Amino acid sequence: MGVEKMTGVPTEVALKDMAGAADAEVEGAMGMTFMGLYGMRANAYMNQFGNVREELADIAVKNHDNGLKNPRAHLQLNVDRDDILESRPISDPIRLLDACPMSDGAAAAVIARTEIAEELVEEPIYVDAAEMLSGNYLEEVEFWREELDERVAQKAYSEAGIGPDDLDVVEVHDAATIGELMHYEGLGLADQGEGASLVRSGDVMLDGRTPVNPSGGLKSRGHPVGATGVAQICELVWQLRGEAGARQVENPSIGLAQNSGGALVGEGGVSTVTILSNR
Repeated sequence: MGVEKMTGVPTEVALKDMAGAADAEVEGAMGMTFMGLYGMRANAYMNQFGNVREELADIAVKNHDNGLKNPRAHLQLNVDRDDILESRPISDPIRLLDACPMSDGAAAAVIARTEIAEELVEEPIYVDAAEMLSGNYLEEVEFWREELDERVAQKAYSEAGIGPDDLDVVEVHDAATIGELMHYEGLGLADQGEGASLVRSGDVMLDGRTPVNPSGGLKSRGHPVGATGVAQICELVWQLRGEAGARQVENPSIGLAQNSGGALVGEGGVSTVTILSNR
């Protein structure tokens, strides 16, 4: 289970606490925030691959639209691309509506051995892979690339005996819209520099080939830090059981959850990939 309460204290207190998950000697000494890091990564990505500012806005619109279908979502907003692009700057090119809210929340999952689950539950969901890796500390980092995702995703795909083309539904850590786009590439849903094409084609939409963040993601469902990872697992279970209501993906059998935590000089401190199935 995971629980987090982030409201009830001044914003600067919550931000200081969150900054404790970054590198205290490097980012901390610069007064760096996570949205500052996302802004740097967005600039590095666009310098490498071209302007994706409108696609980032469309990711936010997608996730808020999904969140409107999720009664558990924290930030229920009906927005369009212009709303995102015209919201106030946070860390250029990141704007307010590119960023997730600070939320309160809790989530839990019950895990059992296969034979017990099959005896107790009519529709058990199977854990096909669960992998976690930490980032590389003080090594040369390509800010435009989710290299940590690539390493952990390959381990998870190998463990589950599948590839990214086999996924029916995906939840990723979209604390900022650039994060979601880069996770597309890190997880192998798109080639390097081609993540925006999934947005333009509609592949990641609720009715697309590989829906991403049907829950609304961190962007709309919310980001109570200690509960976020388990909340992703809950969403996959509901989706794989056909219990997701208005946001239900059509007939999914395999789902993947990717979650990130912390920072090590720009790269993620840790990344997890969990693959679930109803087979």
